[in-house]
Amino acid sequence: MENIFLGSEDIRKQLPLESVVFDEVNAAFIEEMRGMKNKGLIVTACTGSKPDATTPVSQVALEKFTAMDSKLEKIQKSLEAYLEQKRQQFPRFYFISSDDLLEILGQAKDPLNVQPHFKGMFEGVKKLEMMSPGEGGRRNYAATLMHSPDGETLNFDEEVPTFGRPEEWLNKVEHAMYKACRTSLKDTLEQSKGMKKEKWVKQFPGQMIISAGCVVWTAEVRISHLPNPGLPV
Repeated sequence: MENIFLGSEDIRKQLPLESVVFDEVNAAFIEEMRGMKNKGLIVTACTGSKPDATTPVSQVALEKFTAMDSKLEKIQKSLEAYLEQKRQQFPRFYFISSDDLLEILGQAKDPLNVQPHFKGMFEGVKKLEMMSPGEGGRRNYAATLMHSPDGETLNFDEEVPTFGRPEEWLNKVEHAMYKACRTSLKDTLEQSKGMKKEKWVKQFPGQMIISAGCVVWTAEVRISHLPNPGLPV
């Protein structure tokens, strides 16, 4: 949790009460560890007694650590509820681990940190082509196309700004992916009629070739089996 609450201002803003409790637990734990270190011997630190006290140090330490653990469990439950909320807003977060999701949310200011996790969230997508702020007068990062693990690329119909909360701009990216696939499939179908097959196969993404080929084959079979191909059905 140290990386989460001490390394991410965004998560601290989303979970303010939990952040305060974690800071208290973290400070108390450090203080206890320093006290044990100053005693020099682990046996003395864990089994000795305080002067003029009847309660063993071991019992006092146990109660403190038990209280810390109880608070951390409550923080963990709140954190899981927070992640569940994010997953409901962008369901593809269910495909990655909680640690990966926390890494994304903890570094939300830089969309490039999402790149390593695209393979887990999107089947067949390795990464996005991201245009940096300043290029073309942009104020923020923007996604312009997607790369497959095999090296194929597919351009978006229009660039997608990638700033703000990851679950919000990732939904826009997903919509752009669907739209780009529809556009590419339409172009692939149109070019299948006049373009040579060797050139056609090499020019368009493999999945579009397969889908367009199925559409063409189904249409030709349907037409060939009509009693009168010239009449509408």
